[in-house]
This record gives sequence, C-alpha cells and structure tokens, in this order.
Amino acid sequence: MAENGSPQASVSISLQSTFYLTDIAVEREGSEGGNDQLNIAELAIFGVEQSGIATPFSLTPTSPNRWEVQASIRLPEEVDELKVVVKSDEDAEIGSAYLDLNSGGAGSAQSGSGGVTRMVSGNMGLQLAMLWKVATVERAIVRGEANPGVFGTLGIQCLRRFQSTADLTDVTCAIALFQKAVNLTPPRHPVFPDFLTNLGGAFLSRFRHTRNISDVSHAINALQQAANSTPSSNAHLHSALENLGFSFRARFELTGDHSDIAAAVAAFQKAIDVSPPDRPNLVLLGEIGWFHMNNFDHTNDLADITKAVTALQKAVDLTSPDDTNLPDLLYGLGVCLEHRFEHKSDLSDITNAVTALEKAVNLTSPDDKDLPDRLNNLGLCLLRRFEYKGDLSDIKKAAETLQKAVDLDPPGSAASLPGRLDSLGNSLRSLFKHKGDFSHITRAIEAHEKAVKLTPPTHEELPDRLINLGSSFLSRFERTDDLSDISKAIEVVHKAVQSTAPGHPKLPKRLEGFGNSYYKRFDHTGDLADIANAIASQQKAVGLTPLGDPELPERLSNLGISLLARFQLTKEHVDIENALAGHTRAIELTPPDHANQRALHQNLAAVYGCYFNCEPDNLSFIDNAISARKKAVELTPPDHPSLPFHLSALGRSWRCRFEQTHDPSELVSAILAQQRAIQLTPPGHADLPYHLFALGNSLTARFKQTKDLSDITEAIAVIQRSLDLTPIDHAERSVRLTNLAQSFHELSTLTDKRTNIDKCIAHLMSAATCSSGSSLGKLIAATNWAALSYTHHPESPQTLAAFENSIRLLSMVAGLEQTIQCRHERLRELSRVPPQAPAVACSVGRPDKALEWIEHGRCLVWNQFNQLRTPLDELCLQDADLGQRVLDVSKQLEKAGSRRLLGLSGVEASMTEKISKEEEAHSHILLAKEWDRLLTTVRTTVPGFKNFLQPPTCSDILQHLPTSGPVVVINVWRTRCDALALLAGLDEPLHIPLPNFSLKKAEAYRHDLTVYLERHGLRARGKGGESEESIKDGDDEGAEEDLEVLEVADEESDDGFELEDIDGKPRQRSLRPTPPGGSRRRYSVHEILEGLWKDVVKPVLDNLAFSKFEPSSSCTPPRIWWCPTGPFAFLPLHAAGIYGGDDPESVLDYVVSSYTPTVTSLTDRVKNTRPADGDTSGLFLVSQPNAKGLTSIPGTTKEVRSIQQMGVENGVNVLTLEGSLATVDAGLRYMKVYSSIHLACHASQNQAQPLKSCFFFHDGSLSLSTVIGSNLTHADLAFLSACETSTGEHGLSEEVVHLAAGMLSAGYRRVVATMWSIRDQDAPEVAKDFYEYLLKHRKSGTVGFDGSQAAYGLHHAIQRLRRKLDNSHRSLLSWIPYVHFGL
Repeated sequence: MAENGSPQASVSISLQSTFYLTDIAVEREGSEGGNDQLNIAELAIFGVEQSGIATPFSLTPTSPNRWEVQASIRLPEEVDELKVVVKSDEDAEIGSAYLDLNSGGAGSAQSGSGGVTRMVSGNMGLQLAMLWKVATVERAIVRGEANPGVFGTLGIQCLRRFQSTADLTDVTCAIALFQKAVNLTPPRHPVFPDFLTNLGGAFLSRFRHTRNISDVSHAINALQQAANSTPSSNAHLHSALENLGFSFRARFELTGDHSDIAAAVAAFQKAIDVSPPDRPNLVLLGEIGWFHMNNFDHTNDLADITKAVTALQKAVDLTSPDDTNLPDLLYGLGVCLEHRFEHKSDLSDITNAVTALEKAVNLTSPDDKDLPDRLNNLGLCLLRRFEYKGDLSDIKKAAETLQKAVDLDPPGSAASLPGRLDSLGNSLRSLFKHKGDFSHITRAIEAHEKAVKLTPPTHEELPDRLINLGSSFLSRFERTDDLSDISKAIEVVHKAVQSTAPGHPKLPKRLEGFGNSYYKRFDHTGDLADIANAIASQQKAVGLTPLGDPELPERLSNLGISLLARFQLTKEHVDIENALAGHTRAIELTPPDHANQRALHQNLAAVYGCYFNCEPDNLSFIDNAISARKKAVELTPPDHPSLPFHLSALGRSWRCRFEQTHDPSELVSAILAQQRAIQLTPPGHADLPYHLFALGNSLTARFKQTKDLSDITEAIAVIQRSLDLTPIDHAERSVRLTNLAQSFHELSTLTDKRTNIDKCIAHLMSAATCSSGSSLGKLIAATNWAALSYTHHPESPQTLAAFENSIRLLSMVAGLEQTIQCRHERLRELSRVPPQAPAVACSVGRPDKALEWIEHGRCLVWNQFNQLRTPLDELCLQDADLGQRVLDVSKQLEKAGSRRLLGLSGVEASMTEKISKEEEAHSHILLAKEWDRLLTTVRTTVPGFKNFLQPPTCSDILQHLPTSGPVVVINVWRTRCDALALLAGLDEPLHIPLPNFSLKKAEAYRHDLTVYLERHGLRARGKGGESEESIKDGDDEGAEEDLEVLEVADEESDDGFELEDIDGKPRQRSLRPTPPGGSRRRYSVHEILEGLWKDVVKPVLDNLAFSKFEPSSSCTPPRIWWCPTGPFAFLPLHAAGIYGGDDPESVLDYVVSSYTPTVTSLTDRVKNTRPADGDTSGLFLVSQPNAKGLTSIPGTTKEVRSIQQMGVENGVNVLTLEGSLATVDAGLRYMKVYSSIHLACHASQNQAQPLKSCFFFHDGSLSLSTVIGSNLTHADLAFLSACETSTGEHGLSEEVVHLAAGMLSAGYRRVVATMWSIRDQDAPEVAKDFYEYLLKHRKSGTVGFDGSQAAYGLHHAIQRLRRKLDNSHRSLLSWIPYVHFGL
C-alpha cells in the first residue's frame, strides 16, 4: 500500500474472505392468505456453530405469506450443506430443507450464489420455500510495525478512496488499519477517541453496503467508547455522537428493536447539546423528530408524536428559507402533524400539516425525486381535512395533487406507484360522492384496479388496496343500482379480509368495509343472509377498535344502520335498542365540528323513526327524529350531494308526525322538503326513486285530509315515476307497488271507482308476486289484494289465488332462519290472516280449499318442528348420503331454532357476547338456506319424493282419519262461522255453516270467561274455590288485544296501506287493545256453555246424525275430535251444554270429546300407530307439592301414591319421584325411559314467550322448549295434572302454544291437560278414576301400561266427578278444565 522508502513501507495488508448467508426469507407458495394463518416465528440452522446444535434466528413477517431474517449469518469454513428448520411460536416444526452451499464448501462459494429451496412439510397442502444468498466479505489482515498515527492516516486514505470507488476492499482495509491504531493507543491518550470515532465510522460505512448486522454493532461499540472517552470540550465529540445516533438508527431499521430508538435520540440530543449555540444542528433535530414518530407508530403514545412535532417545528423555525434542508424538515413536520391528527382529531393539526406540506412542495424543484412523495402526502392530508370539514375545495385540490404525484412518478417505480394510484382513487371516489360527476368514479375504479394489478400478491398493502377498490365499486353501485358492482365489491373485500392475520391492526377497517358491502346488497335484495353477514363483520370491527380511535364512531354508526335494517325485517327489539345505543355513542365520540355529524344525526333519526312506528302514540320519538334530521340539514352545505337525502328524510318524519296529529302545517313542511329534494337530485341518481316515493306518500296523505283531486293525481304520477326508475329485482319494488295501489284506491273514492279499484288490485297482485323484497311486505300486498278482490270480484279465480298467496307467504314470514321465539312474535302480529282465507273459501263453496288453508296457516311453528323430525327411512333407502345430510341439517336447525336471543341491549352486553350471538344467527340463516336447497334436491332428484314435506292437499289431509269418530274443524271470521266435518271414507269435507255464531260473540265469550277465571283465582292449581261473585256489566278490565293491523315500515312507515277488509270495514292502524263489543252485558259461564251448545256444537252433532247414548249401555260411545281455530281455542267445546232447567243436555251425552291442534297432527298419529313396547311400557309419576315460591298442593302426594299403588297391583312398571327427588334432570332422564308420565305439580303458561312455559320441579323449572328438544322415542301418554297446561296464548291462538301441544310435538300420542286451574281436592279423584278405567279396560294380552283408552278414561273420570257436584259456576269450572288431546 506504501511506496518503497516511505515510513509506511513496512506495513502490508492482506485480505481473507468470510462468507455470509444473507437475504434470508421464507415464503408460502400457492396461496394469497386464506383463513389458515401460519404462526411462523423461528428459523433454526444446524451447522453454523461448532457444537452442531441448532442456532435459532427470529423470522419477522413482512406480508401475510412472507417472513424474513433481519440479519446476515456468518458461515463456517468447509461446510457444503446446512439443514434449516422453520418453527412456530409454540416451537412446533412446520417445514425443513437442506441448503446446498456449493460442492467445494463455503470456502469456495461465490459471492451472490444462492437461490430458492423448496421445504418439506408434514402438511401436504402447505408449500414453503426458502430464499437465500451467499455474500462474501473480505477481512483485512495488517502486518508490519508503525506508530498509531501511521495506521490512522492509512485508514483515512482507504476510507476516502472507498467513498470515491465504493470498493468494499478499501473500507475493509480502513477498518483493519483503524483497529490497529486503536489497539496500539493507550485509552487515556488524547487521540484514542479520534481513532475509535474513525473506526466506528468505517464500520457504519461498510454496513450501509453490506447490511451485515455485525458491522453496525461494531460501529456502535466503537462510537460509544469514543463518546464516553471524549471530553465535552472536544470538537470531535459532536461527530462521535452523531455517528453513534445514525448507527443506532441503522440497527433499528434492521432489527426493529425500539430500544435503539431511545439510544439514538439520546445520542442526537447530546450531539445537539455540545453544538455551538449559534450553529444548531438542524439535521439532528429532524432525526430526533423522525425517531419519535417511529416510536409513536410502535407505542401509540401521543407523547411520542408530540415530541416529534416539537423537534421538527423547532428545526423548521431555526432553518433559513434558503437552506436546502428546509423542504425535508417541512415534509417531516407535515407527516408528524397528520399522524397526530389521526389520533387526536384536532383540526389545527391537519390544517398545519397541509400548510407545512404545501411549503415543502413549493420549495421542491420539479425534477426532485422526492416531489412525488411530497405531493402524495399533501393530497392525502387535503383528503383527510375534507373528510373532517367537508370543504369541497379541499377534495378538489386533493384529487389534482394526487394526480400530479401519479403523473410525476418515474417509469418503473413499482414500489411507489400502486400506493399513489390507490390514494388518487380514494380522492376521486370522495369527489364523486360529493359532486356526483360519474367520470370521477370511473377514473377512481380505473386507478384502484391498476393499483391492485401492480401490487404483488404477498404485498402487505394489497388488502387495503382491495378494500379501496371495493369501496369504489360500492359507490358506483349506490348511484346505478347495478348488482354486478356490489357483487364485485363483496368479492374483492372478501379477499382483503381473508388475507389479513387475526391480530393485524388494519383488520377492523377491512371487516367494516366487508360488512358495509353486504349491507348495501341487503338494501337492494332484502336477503336476510346479507344483513347477517353485514352485522357479523361490523360487530367484529367495532370489537377490535379501541376506545379513542377516530374510526370508532363511524363503525358504531354503520353497525347501528345494519341492526336497524334487520329490526325492520325481524322485529327483534334487541336490534333497535343496540342501534340506538350505537348511534348515540357515535355522536358523543365525534367532535361537534366534524363533517360526519350530519350523517350520524341522520342515522340516529332513523332509529327514533322506527321507535315511533312501533309506538305511534309517543310523539317524543318522532320529535327526536325531526330534531336530528333538522340538524343534519343545517350541517349540510347547500351544494353538497347528500342534501337531497337529508331533506327527503326530514319530509318523511314531518309526514309521520302529521298522521298522528293531523296538523296540516306539518304536511306542508313535509311536501316542501321532499319537493326540494327532488329538485336538487340529478337525473339518474340512485336516490331519486326514494325521494319521489316519499313525496307521493305525502301527497296521498294530504289528499286523505283535503280530498283535493290534484294531490292524488300528482301522488300517482310521482309514485309511478319512482316505480319506473326502480329495478325489477329491487327489494323496495313490492312496497312501492303497494303504495301505488293505495293511491289508486284513494282516487276511487272520488272518480271512476271500478277502473281505479281494478288498477289498485292489479298493482297489489304485482306487489304480492314480486321476485324480490321482504316476505312481510308481499304478505301485506297479498292480504289487501285478497280483501279487495273478494269485495269487488268474489267469483273471480284471482280471489282464491290471492288468498292462496297470502297463506303461502305467511309461512315464509315466519321462516326457519328465525328462532322459535321470533317466529312466534312475528305470527302474533299476523294472527288475523289464517281465519280470513278459509272463511272466504267457505263462502264461495270451496270447503276443500278452506281445509287446506286452515292446515297450512295454523300451527306453523309446530309443523316446522315436526317436519324437522320427519322419519327418513324411505329416503335413506333411495339415497343414504342425501338422507343423512337432511337428518344432520334438521337436527342443527332444531337446535338453532331454540337458541336464546341476547337479552341485553346497548353497552350492557359485552362485544364478545354480541359477536358470538351474531355468529350463531348467521349460522342459523345458512342452515335454513341449506335446508331449502336439500328439499329442492330431494324433490327433483329422488324418484317418488316430488311432494316431500310439501304442504298437504285436501286429499292428503283426508287420508288416515280415525275410524272411531269425525274430526270437526271450526273457523270463525267477522262475516261468518263454519264447521268442516272430516269423516273416514269421505273424499271431501262436510261443510256445516254456523250462521248464528260470529267472531264478535266468540271474542266476547273468550273475554268474559277469562275475566271470570282471573277474578276467581283459577290460574294456578290449588287456588280455586273462592265464593262466587257476579261480574258487573260494562267492566272491561282484562280485555286483550284484538289485532287488526298488517303493516310494515321503512323507518317512519312509508309503506302503510289501509284498505277495506272483506266485510267492507276499514282496517285499523293502531295496535292498541280494544274491548270486544264495547259496553255490553257480560255473559255468565252458563250462558257461554249454552251459547256454544245451541249455536255451534249441537248443529254440528245434528248434521252428523249423532244421538244420545245411554251411560248404562255396554256399547262404546262415539268419539269426536275438535280442531278449533281463533278464539274457539279458548272455549270449552267439550263441555258445551245446558246445565240446569227442565231439559238439561250437553255434548257429554252424545260423544267423547278430544282435541287436536291440527288435523295432520292427528292423522300422523293414526298413520304411525305402533304397538306398546314391553321394555319401555310403564308409568313415571312425579309429585311436587312444595315447589319453591309457590303455594303448597299437598293433594299431589295422595294423587301419585294412589296411582302408584294401582299400578303395582296391576303389574305395571311404575317409578315415582316425590319432593326433593323430583329434579329437572331426573325428570328428563325418566321421561326418555317410560312410555307414559303423570306430572302432579305446578305449571305456568308464559304469555310473552310460550316456549318458556314450564312445569315446576324441586330444583327449578322444566321448560316446554327443553321437553320438545328431548328425544322421546317411546312416548305414549302424558297426564298433566297441573293448571294452565292447555291454556294457550290469545295473540297466538292459531299457533296453539301451550304445554299440551308441546307434549304432542315432543312425541306423546295422547295428552290429558287442563284449560285452567284445577282444585287440589278434585285432582286425586280424577286421576284415580282415570287410571282405574285404563287398567280395567286394557286390551287382552297387553303387556305393561296402555294409554290408548285415555279419552274414554278421562270421560269416565269427569262424569264421576260431575255426578258428585251441582251445576253451579264453581262446580262446572271444577271439571270442565280437564281435556284430552291426540288419539
């Protein structure tokens, strides 16, 4: 290195090569993410240590499918091959491979050699590859003697040459020479720190070329020694500290170790402190700011970002305008301010960020390579400020700036261009949303698609870019209603979510986008699966978003929107409660001046509007809605594209208030707001049909008040225009057709009645038969269609078609995708639908249709339940796999139907609970869809199964009728009452009109009997027996609802339709209870029984030619099965008669009465008659006289012991549980073992949730839902010696939801139950006489216990009790409650 004769001639340097494994990465091949996330954490390498054991190296994920080792690994000499093993964070081996380093060993390897090595994995579906390179580093060996200064001088020469040539040999020689100088210099020598500083600088220089972590670590070690040994007055201390800080920064960039950030900041701060006051080191201030910002990204500690802003602001303030560093400092300051704004939402931060970045851009020359980055960040800050303030000048400038950034990006800049295109697309989408120029959304989608295409499949930003592409598709869909756009949005967002690891910080935003896409499609299609998907994703997004995150309010609000949408479909009140809580919280968390406030207030108003629709008497709800919508309008700039929507919604709220108050000024406000909304909406905008529809409804409302022909004419015109703009498959089309029909109906009151009524009917028919939309909305249309068609065209075939359609839709409204509880709640609102259709069928001479519609429209939930338990033996013989799948899904659906709804609202339930419930609900919907698909498959592919689980026809129903007596179905409606008698051998029902009975009389009987029972405490066993009292006339207490409404609402009921019913009377809107008959005389018990006898039962018996039978006769009396509907379900037909006077008679003198919930329930038992099983035949008895919290009923002990004794004496297998032994678990266990059960205990009918009706055991209650969920394969007879076991629930009269029906559904073939309280002293006697009869009349050869004579046994026992009593009210009500169900 030195010329001969120089003082350095004795110094020589030789080089020795060292090899390193570099650029190490593990990649997953053949996947873009998916749900099976890999927890790769470590790479173990065998052979790099002499011991032969594995050396572990951390693997850092850099994208969903790539992990990297952030260091170079020195290779030992003479190594040909290395074994590598990839491990999980639980130390499990995931894959392994052997790296062939070169046949001659590492010593002969070539720098830059390497490649891709496939790894072997135990998981056949997993493909991993390892990427690696071999790099050569030369090590210099210095020989010769000289003083330290010579070595230092030579080192400086080599370092300067390296800076010119970039030849690593030069810097390697410099390191060796500086190290020699350090080694020869005493630590206390004044030049010792200088040599260390030079050594550290040389290591740092080489590191910047090799990225070898050992170089930067050596640099830090040397520079720390230099700083520690340099006096504070030494001018070189600044250099050592500066290089030390840069070394810590370099190592941090390699390892991500945040302790290096703190060390770097400390070094830079010391360097600044030792700088002359008049010469501040502005670059280091910038570095300190950069480090604090980086630490903030790691900690989210606002103190870090504030320190960063402070440091950079100070640097900017101290920098002269012409300093070349100023653009960099301004850029850094702007970025830090934008970061702080994201977390604090302080408007001054984003404003100052824009100012700093604008200055940085203005100071950057057009050809500067950093200009595109600075333009991009300026555009993003303008976009963020626009989102906060809503100033359109910001979004315009943002789009222009981001377009410049894209245009200036140099060709081939694959790293930066996709991100800039993505930002440009976001700005154009926002511009489109607020200006409505279609070219903007077209350019946005083009930019996003190009960004996605240029992004590698494993790039960490790909999911975000997919999300943004989906958002742009979504925005275009909102304008065009083109379903292909929303489908594309869901597809790309789904990819984004799938490729996101569970703990990824961006997962909440991606889930939110996924949920929003599904909500938008639901809004178009009304598909319950879409709204379930939306809520599940949005709820997860909210759950993963920490309090204080500026995105939380928007996520809460979006979740609230979806919950409200589902509430409007399912009426589950927990949804609307959670929606209100979410919207309220979103407003609280959003700064008052934030641009989102207008949308948040609009969303809150929608919730209040729905509350008002449920409780129209509570004006505070609609007042709150109007107040929130006024606020939204006030906050919206005059030229903002969302203003028409806010105005239209405000008008809708004013109209709804008018409908309650009838204040004309409110309707004027509504119409003016909606007209302005239409004027401000550009042609072709997706919201225009909504605005037209809302105006049409307001004009119709005004016509009802003023009868001004121009109003209804204009209403028809704008609603028709709304329909013309509504896609044929849009979910709202049915509603709009219904309201157009309403307008024609209103017009018919003024002019051309027949023509306008026919137009009304035609539109209702179209609404009822729409291919999309909610089943409830179509049911509303169908029932109105049917009512009008019957009134004006009773002979038309379309009338029966309309009623057929309404019955079919009824089962869809209460579909299997809902819980049983929700189905019951929905059917409670629709209780008037089933009896109306058969009344019409009877009036036009079609008793066959009447029977079908009664069977199809009643006991829907029980029928669904029984379908799920249909034996599948024949199907399995044809297709075993399909049969098994049907069986599996039916079991899952049965379980899902009984799931419990989340009972907590708002913030009371944890987010984990809510997410869990949403996942259950979503799975339930998917099961229901799978069930429908399976039924279609069975019906279309399996021979002989075309009608599998189809609703039965009349001829099907008449099959397998009992031969021992007729089945009599009784239906009552406003205009008529009819009985349909079904007899074995007849091919059609016998129609028996009952002209002297009516719905009004039936409701009065039910009401008066209920009041009597309640006043005399006959609602619990052991509580009867108070002295008789006369009931005063005109006392209407206890009157229950007479539901007359069938309406659905979009927020504040924009689609209510009030039409005349089949009797020509207007339908009521209110759901308020009304006492049947108003002020009238009360019927006594004797009068009720006599009225039933004369007007219903005796005419039926006469038409069937029944005559009295003699009790002394040895002949078996005939049987009859009553299948009552509506209020008849609560009336004792089995006891109808005249009790008292000179010529008493009753139904008991003619027949033995039984009941059945439906005809099919009975015929299924006849069809599947099975002999008693000797192994399971037996009697399980339960006595619970002292249930906790209830009155004592000691008679149950006597009752059960008497039965037990009889059973034992007659060789019956009997098991008795009394008192503390009668636990719920034991009861369920023995119900499965014994064919017959006798429960002597308290019971309760739950009016609100019928499936929670229960029997009270020692340790708790045995609910109906638990019983029907049990597998009672051997069930025969259930004697329910308790009160209220066949009471039912008035609002669900057509569903027969009582304990007796539940026991039938659980599998029992016959059930003895009670309609109300039974006296504790009577029950043992009735039970004793009942079982004596059964044991005495066992069929010859019967083994064990046989319940087949239960109806006769109960008839016998009741007659014996009756003979002991008189005919007083009290006596009658002692024996009447006992009833028999089933065979």
